Amino acid sequence: MIRATGAAAGETLYALAAALPRAAGKAVEAEALALRNEAKRRCPANDGALRESISAVVNVSGEGADAVVGSALPYAANVELGTLQTPPAPYLAPALDARRQAIAGHIQQAVRDALEGK
Repeated sequence: MIRATGAAAGETLYALAAALPRAAGKAVEAEALALRNEAKRRCPANDGALRESISAVVNVSGEGADAVVGSALPYAANVELGTLQTPPAPYLAPALDARRQAIAGHIQQAVRDALEGK
């Protein structure tokens, strides 16, 4: 736990305000890459184009971090969700389900470490 009084309190809060997004951002980035890898592992492959197209894009700002994991291929959603002619072959949702606890735990630990000054 971090404790500060007087003028040091303001400096400590400023440092925390900078450290928290950085720490969460690193955790989000690591987990986005792990989720991408899990989605690739679960992706059905004919010629492998869909599997190879799965990417992770992470945006870290002073306000937080977010990540988008998926494929820009036009048929990616059809594979995940199915169509009238083809049954679904989900790979993104099961990958997220498999990683959900690890993602939450990693981000929580990163925030805890930042609050403790680690």
